[in-house]
Amino acid sequence: MYKKLKFYFVILSVLWIGAFTQVMAEAKFHYNSFIDAYTEKTTSLLQEKEYNEKLTFAEGRECAKQFLNQYHGVLVKEVKGDNFYSFYGYSDLLHSNVVIENQKINLNIVFTYNEKEGKTIVKVVTPFLNEDY
Repeated sequence: MYKKLKFYFVILSVLWIGAFTQVMAEAKFHYNSFIDAYTEKTTSLLQEKEYNEKLTFAEGRECAKQFLNQYHGVLVKEVKGDNFYSFYGYSDLLHSNVVIENQKINLNIVFTYNEKEGKTIVKVVTPFLNEDY
């Protein structure tokens, strides 16, 4: 009788380990699918434009407002770096958004300047640009 119980215990343990491994593999698959979908969603490029000059911060702000007007958006935040300007906005026309500092954001207009080419590149993305400038 003891040998039978031991045998059933070993079989049951093997089945539990197999089931646990399968559940963990499924969980990892779903987690990776979620991360892939989220990452893809954060980098949706709406528009891209080039200027053959370096835009000042004030010129960038005015240009950003024009892009925001196309989406019936409002300017929420501005960030100025050495070779980039970033403007964050919100539009009711776009469904996804993120909350930063208690404000909804779903438009990001980024101006980067390439000194070698002498060009300013503008990217309009939703909800925000998730890469280095």
